[in-house]
Amino acid sequence: MSEKSKMALLNRNLRIVVKTGKIVMGQKNVLRNLRTSQAKLLIVAENLPAEYKKTLLYHVQMQSRKIDVFTYPGSSWDLGNQAGRPHMVGAILIESPGDSKILDVVKEF
Repeated sequence: MSEKSKMALLNRNLRIVVKTGKIVMGQKNVLRNLRTSQAKLLIVAENLPAEYKKTLLYHVQMQSRKIDVFTYPGSSWDLGNQAGRPHMVGAILIESPGDSKILDVVKEF
């Protein structure tokens, strides 16, 4: 599968999970919900500040359950655009994938 088709598949599933799944967007909201929710996947933008990414990864490691972490191959503007937001989104926490196959798609990257 080419890189372009992988990216298209990722973006399509990201839009589906935003519409049908249960997600949390934004750095502060993600950090708050990471401590209490039953998250399955954390998506972070490639240009997320290192200090914040380090904090998120620390909280992921402290969880008793396994949470996958995926670095979105694009900027926070790109991630926000694919999530249907007119602003930057640095992190998305997926609690329920809904009708999407995003959990399988990120494993192919």
